[in-house]
Amino acid sequence: NISLSFTVGEPIIETFTNGDLVLTQGFQQPYSFYLQQILNIPAGWSGISTYIDPLNKSVDGLFSPAVNDLIILASMEGIYFPAEAINTLGNWNYLTGYQIKAENDFELTVTGSKIPAQELALSEGWNLIPVLSNCEAVVEDLFSGFSRLKIVKQVAGPYLYWPDYNINTLGNLQPGKAYFVAVEESVTVVFPACTKSSPMLNPKQKPENKTPWNDLSYSANSHVVAFQSAAFGNSGIRPGDIIGAFTMENICAGRTEIQNIRSNTAMTIFGDDPLTPQEDGFMITEPLYFKMYRPETDEVFNLE
Repeated sequence: NISLSFTVGEPIIETFTNGDLVLTQGFQQPYSFYLQQILNIPAGWSGISTYIDPLNKSVDGLFSPAVNDLIILASMEGIYFPAEAINTLGNWNYLTGYQIKAENDFELTVTGSKIPAQELALSEGWNLIPVLSNCEAVVEDLFSGFSRLKIVKQVAGPYLYWPDYNINTLGNLQPGKAYFVAVEESVTVVFPACTKSSPMLNPKQKPENKTPWNDLSYSANSHVVAFQSAAFGNSGIRPGDIIGAFTMENICAGRTEIQNIRSNTAMTIFGDDPLTPQEDGFMITEPLYFKMYRPETDEVFNLE
């Protein structure tokens, strides 16, 4: 609750001082110390977070300008479901990330104050983390030295960082987004201060569908698999081939393009979205079936 006023366009007329209070007479311009962050929320599922502490902390008040486009907002501990009048979240917490599903693209402006520290405590197991910085954070740098880190992955996206298999398709964590992180012990992550050399904002686009298969339904629940390079040895798989994961209803729920047969490759496979009437991903305990598509010859092969 601090404000600063400064003189523009004419010299200062007079200054009065009384203890810690200073009054300057002149042509005054007010300046607010509150910050604003704009969240660009796409239709469908995604992950969101803030690097500021909102003034309006109630989630129903925060999302009131976009309530017609919001379907559901969820943390690891509660949900806000306007259509069903359910709100177990209460207030927005900048120390957590959120999963969100939107009917249409919308933009939300959050006004608030600077957070006291850019530190984040992670618990053993799965965490849904925010990005406590207004610039991108390099995922390898952020988690360097954490030998007990298992994986970092997008919410409702195919990109991930999986150090055990030397796989990094994620690159940077983006402000305003949220990510799933699994660790084997409690750790504290410190987001670096932004500098001129900080990574530029470069939102990752979902990969183009180059196959004859259906487009993926990017739900918030997913499972990841790794294809180790040793498995490609005498398989006949070539760079440019695309592997897909299929449900028993023959729905493609995950795919990945093989870039290099000498490197490990990961695939994110998406679960069924419980908020849609049709089946669009894997159910719990459902077997995984893999196929391969070769764009070069337009051939599809079943994989064992």
